[in-house]
Amino acid sequence: MQGLYNIDMPLEKEIFKKALLKEDSLLIYGFQMAGDHYLFQKEFMDGTLQANISIYPNGEVIGKVIDLNFGDEYRDFRVENRAGAFVNQVREEYSSILLDIREHCFKDISFFSPQANRICDAIKENYGDEPEFLWDDEPGFGVFRHPGTNKWYGVIMNIDKKKLGLREEGEIEVMNLKLDSADIEALLKKDHYYPAYHMNKRYWITLSLDDSLSDSEIKNRIMESHEIISRKGKRR
Repeated sequence: MQGLYNIDMPLEKEIFKKALLKEDSLLIYGFQMAGDHYLFQKEFMDGTLQANISIYPNGEVIGKVIDLNFGDEYRDFRVENRAGAFVNQVREEYSSILLDIREHCFKDISFFSPQANRICDAIKENYGDEPEFLWDDEPGFGVFRHPGTNKWYGVIMNIDKKKLGLREEGEIEVMNLKLDSADIEALLKKDHYYPAYHMNKRYWITLSLDDSLSDSEIKNRIMESHEIISRKGKRR
């Protein structure tokens, strides 16, 4: 379970990162309505701690671990430099609770942003192509390949915003597409288009998948990339 622990991201966000809520399963699982959210409580660590898991209709998961002896929140397992048998066991048992909720109340999705998943669904509907996840060390990188040429026409990736030259913190999902060089030059003058991340900047461009651009605009760019890759003799 420790492999799921990421000091740069809350444990709940890490575990539910690429999961879509099945809201009708929450009450069946044992959640109860608590105002604007669903609440599930479970004791663990031989009854000394209690997990309070809140899930909102938009899929947001917020968890707290309560020390039942003192009535306070126990947070040591979230601290970067805290280790030891007890802390590790708390992290493991709490993670198991979250993973069981994910298994029964969520379904897996390919990407974490709503727009990336909508675009993925549109590609499947229009071209019949599913993303290929080729790299174990980059599990969020999904490649879309033209079946006729076996060449890529799109790649969806999750990267740090700073790699695009943005000032804010956090991850963003983006898409690399292959376009004509003249079109790339013009698009780079617009917001939310960037020089291709990790690919040939002369032939590829990166665009954001955070709803800054409309789905229709992105799908038009995908169509252009798909057409270019369809031509014989083009190199990736």
